[in-house]
Amino acid sequence: MFKGIFHRGRFLLPLFVLSGILFSGAIRYPFFQDDFFALQTSRVYTPNDVFRLIGIQDGTVYWRPIGIQLYFALLQAINIGSPLGFHLAAFFFHLINIYLIFKLTKLIYPKTSVSRLTAFFYAISPLHYFALGWAINFSYVIVVTLALLVFIFAISNRLILSWTFLVLALAANELAISVPILLVLILVKLNGKQFLSQKRLLKFTAAVFAVTVGYLIWRFSQGIRAENDYIISLIAPILSMRWYGLWMIGLSDIIRDQMTSIFTFQTLFTMSFPWVVFVYTFQIGVMLLVMSGMAIEAVRSKRWLTERLFQIGWIVIGLSPVLFFPVHLYSHYAILASIALYWAISQFLVELKTPYNLRIRQIMTGLWLLVAVVTLRLNYLASWMSDHARHSQLFQGELLRQYKQVDSSATIYIITNSTKAPLVLAKGYSLNYLYGVSPEKVHYTKSAKAYLFPIGNIDSDITEQEARELLAINGVIFDL
Repeated sequence: MFKGIFHRGRFLLPLFVLSGILFSGAIRYPFFQDDFFALQTSRVYTPNDVFRLIGIQDGTVYWRPIGIQLYFALLQAINIGSPLGFHLAAFFFHLINIYLIFKLTKLIYPKTSVSRLTAFFYAISPLHYFALGWAINFSYVIVVTLALLVFIFAISNRLILSWTFLVLALAANELAISVPILLVLILVKLNGKQFLSQKRLLKFTAAVFAVTVGYLIWRFSQGIRAENDYIISLIAPILSMRWYGLWMIGLSDIIRDQMTSIFTFQTLFTMSFPWVVFVYTFQIGVMLLVMSGMAIEAVRSKRWLTERLFQIGWIVIGLSPVLFFPVHLYSHYAILASIALYWAISQFLVELKTPYNLRIRQIMTGLWLLVAVVTLRLNYLASWMSDHARHSQLFQGELLRQYKQVDSSATIYIITNSTKAPLVLAKGYSLNYLYGVSPEKVHYTKSAKAYLFPIGNIDSDITEQEARELLAINGVIFDL
C-alpha cells in the first residue's frame, strides 16, 4: 500500500508543481466582473440566507449553488476574502482532479503509462486557464471533481455515493447533465454486469437518469435565456466542434478570432506572435498525424474501433451541454470532454508498435509542455481575461489611492470616460467589495454636469467644478 502511494507521489508531486508554475500567473489575478457580483450576493447573515443561495439568483442565467454561491459564501465566512485565497482553493481542487484523472484512467486502462500520460496532458492543459484565473469559474473545477467521483464510486460498486455526487455535480455546473450518459458509456465499456448484478445495474441507471431528468424539467420550468450570446443554433455543433478540438490540443481561445484556416492565421497576429504561429502549426500537424494513426488502427482492428467509438462518444456527449451555442464558446467548456481525447492520445502512444516508443512519448510530452507554455504566455499577454484583470487591478488601485475608506451609506460618483470601468468593476458591486457601499448608490458618469443634466439640457451658468461641488455635498467623487 505505502509502496504504491510512494510511486504515485513520486510522479504526481512534480506534476502538481509543474501545473502550479504554469498557472501561477492566473492564480495571481484580482477579482473582476462577475466576481464582485458573487461576493456581494453570496454573503450569509442569517440562516435564511443559506436557503436563498440555493435558489436561482436574480440577474443570473445559471443555477450553480455549489459551484458559485455556497462556495463564495463559505470562503467569506472563514475570512478568505482575497482573490488569491479563492484562486488557491480552486487550484487545490484542480490538483485533486489530476489525482482522480489518474485513478479513473487506471480503472479503465490498467497500464500505468496510460494513466500517467493522461494525467500529464490534463494537468497542464491550457483549458484550465479561465477556471483557475477567474474566481467565478470555480464551478468548472468542482464539477470535474464531482463527476470523476461519480464514475469512480460507480466502478467501485459504491452506488449510493456515486448517485449522491451526481446530485452535487448537477448543483455545481450544467456540464453535469452529460455525466449520466458518460457513466453509461463507462459501464458498457467495462461490462458493468461483471461487478453489478443486472437488477442493481438497472435500478442504479434508472435512479441516475431520474434525478437528471428531474433537474432538467425543473431547470427549464424556471426559464432559460436563449438570447444574445446564449442564442441556440442547430448547426452550431458543426461550426464549434473545430474550436473545441483545437482548444483541447492546447491552443488558446484567442485563435478563434485569428485563424483563417487550419494552418493559416491573420497577418497581424502572425507578425505580432510569429513564435505562437510556428508552435501552433507544428502542434496541429503532429496531432493530425496522431489522429490519422488512430483512424488506421480503428480500420484494421475491431478492438481499436470500439475504443475510438467510446472515446469519440465521450467527447461529443461531454460537449453536448454547450454544443448548440454558436457564439458563447470558451475553452473551459471542454474540460470533461477533453479527458477522452487525452485517453485516446495516451493509449495510442503507449501501445504504438515501434522500437522508438519511449522516445516518441518523450517528444510528445515535451511538445505538449511547449504548447502549454506558449498558450499560457499568449493568454497572459493578449487574452481578454488578462486585459480585464489588469484593468480591474488598475482601477481598484486608483480608487483606493483616492480614498482608503468611505462611509458605507455614502453615494458614490465615478467620473470616467472609460467604457471598460463599469464592466470590469461590475458597476457598483466592486465598490461594495472595497468600501461596503450599496451597489445602487454607485453612479458612473462622464462628467458631473452630465450627471446633473442627463438629457442635455445643461445650464450654461454652471461650471464643471460647481457641478462637482454640488455632487460632493451628499456624495463622494472618484476620478478614473
